[in-house]
Amino acid sequence: MCKIVNSMYKINFYSCMLFLTCISFDRYITIVQAMKAKNSKQKRLLRSKLVCFGVWLIAIGLCIPEIVYSESKQVSDTTTCKMMYPTSVTRTIKVTVLALKITIGFLLPLFVMITCYAFIIHTLLQAKRSQKHKSLKIIIVIITAFLLSQLPHNSILLVKSIDTYTMVIYDCKTSDNIDLGFQITQSIAFLHSCLNPFLYVFAGERFRKALIKILGDAIHRTGKSREQSSSVYDIQEGSSNRSSALLAL
Repeated sequence: MCKIVNSMYKINFYSCMLFLTCISFDRYITIVQAMKAKNSKQKRLLRSKLVCFGVWLIAIGLCIPEIVYSESKQVSDTTTCKMMYPTSVTRTIKVTVLALKITIGFLLPLFVMITCYAFIIHTLLQAKRSQKHKSLKIIIVIITAFLLSQLPHNSILLVKSIDTYTMVIYDCKTSDNIDLGFQITQSIAFLHSCLNPFLYVFAGERFRKALIKILGDAIHRTGKSREQSSSVYDIQEGSSNRSSALLAL
């Protein structure tokens, strides 16, 4: 269970980061490179499936250490679940794993998001759209939320990477503080996944209208089905009463 929980958290986390990268690039193509985006639906669907498959594959690949080395351990009266590298794993491998997580899980998404949204902002400022100011606000909120949630966690990861390679932290109290900081910042980083539906989906006007329409249709269908059920019940009750009357005769 320790392996499953640890790996599932991390797979979700890294796939989320990579999907945000894909969304940023997709928006860049749709808004800035509008002419190039006019491919056939079949081609776009195939590319989307391949990209999604690639994202999940990379996310699982990044979490192989969690799948292999996560284990529960008794510390005083508390059972902890954490990664425990065996002595056979070299320092270089540990640093490489941390560096890959920082690069693919933070630096790459950050670079793509800032680049793509910079071009999108430039295009929006040139366009004569009434909704452009709202779009700009949403973009700023998206980038700010990403930085505030991911920068602290990846800063701690960077410190852990440097310490793993150089072994400069000898003080137990400092090491404990880093571990505590890692737990807190990791929780904030995971919380970002919960915010994404509100930042990317619910903020969109078209989505809100579509959602209201779906809910309205659902309420309308529910009301209609209740009316039909009531009518059927009345008919059945009437038939039952007539049958009783005939039997009485």
